[in-house]
Amino acid sequence: MTKKDAIIDAATRLFATKGYNETSTAEVAREAGVAQGTLFYHFKTKEGIMLEAFHAMMDTYLTGLEKAAAEAVTGLAGVETILRYHFLFTERNSQRFLVVLRDFPFFFAQSDPTTREQVRERIMRSVGILRESLERGRRDGSIRVEVESETTAHILRGLMHGLVRQKLLGPLEIHAGADEAIAFCRRSLARET
Repeated sequence: MTKKDAIIDAATRLFATKGYNETSTAEVAREAGVAQGTLFYHFKTKEGIMLEAFHAMMDTYLTGLEKAAAEAVTGLAGVETILRYHFLFTERNSQRFLVVLRDFPFFFAQSDPTTREQVRERIMRSVGILRESLERGRRDGSIRVEVESETTAHILRGLMHGLVRQKLLGPLEIHAGADEAIAFCRRSLARET
């Protein structure tokens, strides 16, 4: 593991435990086992650590989504595989997702046009992966023809992230998981036979 990776991992653990605002760069450096100068060599600010953690997680996540969709036999199977991958990934990376959901300060994206475009591009890439599977399903007959791909892709993304948000942040215990979400989507999308 590189020093940069150690810093991101340490920051993620501390952000997940203490919160982004309550974590200092000195604590991150100490947790990572590096000098503060090393931390600032790799990241100019604490915000830079957060952005790098967000981008690294999202890039890994999106690569997995693309692979899951590509391996599916039909478009509907692609949607189901995407959902399954999403829930498995968020479970395995729950600390990173918790930090992004709870602490990612979207004001970074508001104040910096480059960051805003990078965040937007990653979100739209996930919507595009879903949309492509939906369109494929309409073509191969596994998804009802009347399903509108763009809007449905946004709805599916909202369902995926909403369930994870409720599980990680919500005051209620959520019993619905991957299997229930997949069954719901299958019933909603599948062409009647």
